[in-house]
Amino acid sequence: MFLQPDLPKATSDVPVTASTAAPSAPASAATSAPFGGQAGMLLMMVILFGGMFFLQWRRQKTDDDARKTLKVGDRVLLQPGILGELVEVGEKSMKIKIAAGTVVEALSHTVSAVAVVKVAKAGDPLSDLRDSKAKALK
Repeated sequence: MFLQPDLPKATSDVPVTASTAAPSAPASAATSAPFGGQAGMLLMMVILFGGMFFLQWRRQKTDDDARKTLKVGDRVLLQPGILGELVEVGEKSMKIKIAAGTVVEALSHTVSAVAVVKVAKAGDPLSDLRDSKAKALK
């Protein structure tokens, strides 16, 4: 009927068993990992890092926009926690008055926020720190 190729005869008398047969496909190929294995892991990492980058970029942009609106006389908060009043605004640095007769120069990116500080009026009962301490001790 059909022509079959001549197969070489086995040279040994060892019977062919499951352990001596040709290895089959690995078991991991039969079961697939969720989300596509390594490609899914890579996709999740790209989404995670992309989201983190976008959020940081958006925050930096809003901070830069807020710094551009600063003008002389605004009260600002520096990153180390120093409150002061702007005396001079430059492109890369700002001069800030932190006490009477004390002006410091700081880089613009260290200004973290415009300080919203309630300034006490002269007639307020707690307009001076010494007054508040004296009232607390009574």
